[in-house]
Amino acid sequence: MRYELPLSLDAAATVDLFVELSAALSGERSLPSLLGRILSAALRLTGARDGRIYALDVTKQNLLPLAQGPDGQAGPVAIYLGGAPNLTNPYSAAMGRILKVPDIYAYSGFDFADDHARDRRRGSRTGAVMAMPLRDHEGVTVGVLQVADMPDGLLPDRLLSAFASQAAV
Repeated sequence: MRYELPLSLDAAATVDLFVELSAALSGERSLPSLLGRILSAALRLTGARDGRIYALDVTKQNLLPLAQGPDGQAGPVAIYLGGAPNLTNPYSAAMGRILKVPDIYAYSGFDFADDHARDRRRGSRTGAVMAMPLRDHEGVTVGVLQVADMPDGLLPDRLLSAFASQAAV
């Protein structure tokens, strides 16, 4: 199945995003600013309404938000609740796997209660969610890149992993 870019981006605009981020990696001195740029580019690429970049804390028990999209402030997220990861970002961090949920209302494997409550407050409906582990140069998971509510569906792993690899640097 061929992935179609969001209507707002064409192939040239996608290349421009990657060039812009590659230049930022060598020139940006502020980590929060760089991560914000990476997240913003990931949101533009996917057409997602929201997203976050998290880092694992030193205990490897919590995800700490480093960059956040327009949906507001998130606090630390525990990896394990009741002995297992029950949210998408902790699962991706703990298992080291890409997680794709095409429709959070049709999937019961994770706790989406916070998303459902936010949707009720806004009168909206969150759709697809993707979470991808951020890996360091040794392949160790150091965080998670998450994008949410993509109107055009889920991205191929390779495309999102390119952004995740930049965020992990």
